[in-house]
Amino acid sequence: MSAPRTRGFTLIEVLIALGIAAAALGITFGAVRVGLAAWRQGEARAEDLQHARSLVAVLEQVVGGAHPYRTGAGDSARILFEGEPERLGFVTTAPAVPVPAPIAFVAVRLVFEDSALTLRQGVLPAHDPLEGTKPALTDTTVTALRFRYLRAQDAS
Repeated sequence: MSAPRTRGFTLIEVLIALGIAAAALGITFGAVRVGLAAWRQGEARAEDLQHARSLVAVLEQVVGGAHPYRTGAGDSARILFEGEPERLGFVTTAPAVPVPAPIAFVAVRLVFEDSALTLRQGVLPAHDPLEGTKPALTDTTVTALRFRYLRAQDAS
């Protein structure tokens, strides 16, 4: 009579099973790590896009309220506007930052200075409303800015 055979796993079978489990766990954790990195990158990109959308909304509001405000009287009257490649100044009825008193018109200057977009605004009437205005908004994420203008010869 032979001794009854016990049921179980051999050492080789246990080592092979552990090796397969370790490889599966390594692949799983690697995939999770790659997934988390992609998630973080997507969150950062979404935050950047939301910031850009917010900035565009503010600029749309300010430019959308542009008004041909006249300064001076008689023959010296002129529309308050300045336009250069890196600067835009005009009058708006929709300021970027609300002013403390209910004022109909606000002078706004958009300028690229010190590697940032700066929006300055001042209340009207004023002697020289586009000069000496305080920054109402500064955005360092804007890396370059150029304004182009439609000239009379471009319109035809």
